[in-house]
Amino acid sequence: MSASSAKPDYAFVRLTNVGKSFRIESGAIEVLRNVSIDVADRQFISILGPSGCGKSTLLMMLAGLEPVSSGAIEIAGQAMRAPRRDVGVIFQDPTLLPWKSAIENVLFPIEIFGLPFAKYQARAEALLELVGIPEARHRRPRQLSGGMRQRVAICRALIHEPKLLLMDEPFSALDAITRDELNVTLLDIWERYHQTAFFVTHSIREAVFLSDRVVVVGLGKWCWMSQSHSRARATWVSARAATLIISVVNYAERSPRITPAASRTDAIA
Repeated sequence: MSASSAKPDYAFVRLTNVGKSFRIESGAIEVLRNVSIDVADRQFISILGPSGCGKSTLLMMLAGLEPVSSGAIEIAGQAMRAPRRDVGVIFQDPTLLPWKSAIENVLFPIEIFGLPFAKYQARAEALLELVGIPEARHRRPRQLSGGMRQRVAICRALIHEPKLLLMDEPFSALDAITRDELNVTLLDIWERYHQTAFFVTHSIREAVFLSDRVVVVGLGKWCWMSQSHSRARATWVSARAATLIISVVNYAERSPRITPAASRTDAIA
């Protein structure tokens, strides 16, 4: 059982029968069971579903920040057992260090990894230019708006040139206008650097706009939705696409089972 009916020729990210349970006083809570996903290199995948269905938990396991309870995760053919340097993570909260400037926050992973600052200084400045805030590089987080702080967090996640980018609802706390602007910025960045990307969201509009493929998660099923056409460079989503995804979400939520079922729908317009 798999979330994809057609495996890519080369799976850069592979989840095989992954399960996750959390221990509590009264026993255990099963969050995920038997999730199998193959993702090709440089694909942009959105994980779409309601709160509590295991989206963020899956992302944390991909980041190596949460161990799997069963099954296996492989990235570039290697088992994921701990955080990796070739993975970048953007959280819901920017989590910037308040005593550091914007560019110092961007360079913080370089400090942690013990890499040469001189090599990455120019890249940090170029990333801040790319997200549209070069003038803010010496400001502290308290001097930045919410959207600007999240732009700094994007740059920080990209500074060490990760091959896999993981994003856990990074724009959920922002106003609609800023959110749309950052979606366009994120897509521009992805089209320039082409990392493999996973993006967790509640927004159908956001998922369709950004993604090559969408994993629709319900209480009972994981289903692939595939966009076989080129992305429309607009911030709206057609009624047909939204209706199609909503119907799959409703179908998935009617299932009483946790086990994913294979399903694929092509050509979202």
